[in-house]
Amino acid sequence: MKLWELAKKYYDLFEERKRGEEETYWAFKLDVIKARTNEYEEMSDLIYELKQEMDEDSAYKYVVYCLRWIIDNELETCDDIDEDAKHEEIDSLVDVYTGDLTEWLNKAPINVEWLTDAVREFEADEGDRILMSAQYLCIQRAFNAVIDFLCEKLGKVEIE
Repeated sequence: MKLWELAKKYYDLFEERKRGEEETYWAFKLDVIKARTNEYEEMSDLIYELKQEMDEDSAYKYVVYCLRWIIDNELETCDDIDEDAKHEEIDSLVDVYTGDLTEWLNKAPINVEWLTDAVREFEADEGDRILMSAQYLCIQRAFNAVIDFLCEKLGKVEIE
C-alpha cells in the first residue's frame, strides 16, 4: 500500500461541516462514527492526543490538511516526504491576518502554550510574528503526528 492510499483511507472518514452561516469545521462523518471501524478508532485516538496540545478545531483541521497534502502529492513512501515541501505547506496554512491569528489563539487556553514555545524557539519580537510562529508550531505538531502515525501503520501493513 502506498502512503497516499493509506492517507486517503483516513481522509475519507472526515467531512467539512458548517457552524452558523459562515464558519466551517472538520469532523468525522456521522456514518463513520456509527460504524466505529478500526480506522475511526485509530484516528479518534490521534485526534484525542492532539486535543491535549491544541484546540479541537485545529486538531481536526490540521490532521485533515496533512492527509490531503499527502494525497495531493501522491507520496508513495515515507521516504518521499520532502521536509522542505512539508514546511512550505505548513507555512502556507498559517494565517496572515492578525485578527485570524488572535481568533485561533482564543479558541482554547491550550493554544497559549504554542505562543510560549514560539517566543522561546524563534525569539520573535513582534506580536504578529510571534502569533504566526505559534500557529506554525501547532500545525507542524499535527503534521508530524499524522506522518508518524501513517508511517508506523505502513510498517505494519504489507506494501504492494
